[in-house]
Amino acid sequence: MRVLHNTPVNITNEHMGSQWAVYNPTHYLPMYHRGEPIRIYMDEQNTLDLYMEYIQAFERKDYHAIADRCRTPFFASSPSGTTIFGNREELLAGFSLLRNSLDIDGYVGSQLNQLDFTSVAETSGTLLVDFHRVNHEGTPYFHGKALYIFQKRAEKTEIIGIVVLDDSTASSLNE
Repeated sequence: MRVLHNTPVNITNEHMGSQWAVYNPTHYLPMYHRGEPIRIYMDEQNTLDLYMEYIQAFERKDYHAIADRCRTPFFASSPSGTTIFGNREELLAGFSLLRNSLDIDGYVGSQLNQLDFTSVAETSGTLLVDFHRVNHEGTPYFHGKALYIFQKRAEKTEIIGIVVLDDSTASSLNE
């Protein structure tokens, strides 16, 4: 077992009421600040539920429901570029453009292969989504991955951005 070193930062925080967690390769013991436990995990189930509401709205082309689950400014980034939607109207237009462009390929839904949630802090988390796009025949025709960024503010969790891990998943957003 190892205790964090007496660095100037640790010593300063100790005098301000913080206590550092004891580290062990397989366990993290709780941290305390002024005698109260510090929660360090974002709610995974709440985040997964929010994502499922988002993807179902995306499939239905319910852009207002998408916008209700996202916070602006909102970013969509891929290897081909980054787009920032500064307000709700820009977000509605961007998702409409992206979703309608998928109709050319016959998109009707997404097959979710894997959802990997990571809590970054009590107020922030990521969800790595491995998916296939599915056409009218139920045939997967495109494989992609995207990293969704979630943030909680005033008891409400919202999607604040998407990092697409290939050029073609969100290319319409960057055109």
